[in-house]
Amino acid sequence: NTVPAAGYGVPGAGSAAGSLSVGPNEYGGAFVRLSVGLGHLRSDFEHDQAGEYSDTSFAGSFSGTATTLGAAVGGQVSDHLVVFVELLGSFLRDPTAATTGHPGLDSQTWGGTYGLVSIGPAVSYYFEQSYIYATGALTITRLFGKEIDGKYGFGANLGIGKEWRATTNWGIGVLVGLQAASADDKYRGTTTSFAPSFRLTALWY
Repeated sequence: NTVPAAGYGVPGAGSAAGSLSVGPNEYGGAFVRLSVGLGHLRSDFEHDQAGEYSDTSFAGSFSGTATTLGAAVGGQVSDHLVVFVELLGSFLRDPTAATTGHPGLDSQTWGGTYGLVSIGPAVSYYFEQSYIYATGALTITRLFGKEIDGKYGFGANLGIGKEWRATTNWGIGVLVGLQAASADDKYRGTTTSFAPSFRLTALWY
């Protein structure tokens, strides 16, 4: 016998027709969504003036293939809408860096692990009976690495996902997302970072 899906795929939405798409826990509205996948992290920086840590203005970037990990915890507020707190991180090793106007820092490989971590409130909207959802978050961010001394900044996470029921309380899915951030760095001035990714998701409800 098939297990009927609940609501429109929103955690805690109640029962409705359907057999394969993901449905929420019919006994409560809480959910946990975990995600893992690959992406591409790129950070651009621009130091506009000479200062304590630099004798010239320069610009540049570093980038590479990143592993992206995410965790979301929240609950249902309507048939189509869930709210949650999202923690998202994109991490890469030995990125390729390129700078202009800074002697000794032309194209090279920066050793070590670099990452962009974001946390903040988020919402997902599930489209009726399709179990496709759009998701977005406003975040506090931090960029880190051996050649980076980043301050806290602000950003946003956006995505489109699709989920299917795996068992009574578990779902699986895919998510195409974009992590974005802007902040100041002690050594490199203003940094702007983007990390598009494709991730697999697991949903407990």
